[in-house]
Amino acid sequence: MNYKKMHNREQKLKATIQNLKAKNEHSKREILKLNNTLDDVMHEMRRFSADIISITEELSKNFQENQKSSAKWKKASEKIDTVFYLAGFISVRLSLADIELNPEAIKRQKLFRAGIHRKFEKSRHVLSSLARTKAININLTGESFSEIDAIKAFDLVPYVLLENAIKYSPKGQSINIIFDDNPSYKHASVTVSSIGPLLHSDEKEKVFDRGYQGQEAKDLNIDGQGLGLNLAKTLCDLHDLKLDINPSRDVKFTYNSIAYSEFQITITWNKRQA
Repeated sequence: MNYKKMHNREQKLKATIQNLKAKNEHSKREILKLNNTLDDVMHEMRRFSADIISITEELSKNFQENQKSSAKWKKASEKIDTVFYLAGFISVRLSLADIELNPEAIKRQKLFRAGIHRKFEKSRHVLSSLARTKAININLTGESFSEIDAIKAFDLVPYVLLENAIKYSPKGQSINIIFDDNPSYKHASVTVSSIGPLLHSDEKEKVFDRGYQGQEAKDLNIDGQGLGLNLAKTLCDLHDLKLDINPSRDVKFTYNSIAYSEFQITITWNKRQA
């Protein structure tokens, strides 16, 4: 037996192990550094968001106290409200990031009474400019007075559902938000109905996967990471809400070689019993 070769091999293995240990420690330090940086950035983003909300809220009050009838004045007031809402969405997106990075963070987030009808109204307001660029009408029908206990991040649900509908809808179409909340019902629901790229039978569940885009939708070359429906599903699951997709299998029309059909997505929730 060649003990010298065995000894040399053992020394090389020890050196390799030491090198790997050193790299592992370096990686741990880098991860800690990145986490600390991320914490700092998120803290600053929350502070900036809070400042924007405070300033725009004050401006909005000033506009209301000095109301004028001119169209320019009214438009400026609407823009201020939009900035106010957008700042709020920055805050709620950061709240969701906390949960994504650390699932235990949800236990630290406060619950608020949330009216889903109001949440959709706010999102419709924020997305009105985007809708106008495509000549899309967003119609809200029906009423809902029931509320749920929700974390701040829930605001993203109606936002991403409407944004998704606008992005994938052809120009000149309509998006209908339909509430079904009969006082005698134990459950309430809201359905977002729109026209979008045909969803094939094997894609219905896949659209909730992070980063997934339907085969027809890919041909539109729309910017985005395919996170919208995944975020909505994640948040609905966190709040024990049911999120269903009901795409039509019938082609409504074809435009630029892309088949379009009717697309409905519904949120259903249990109403709080008196």
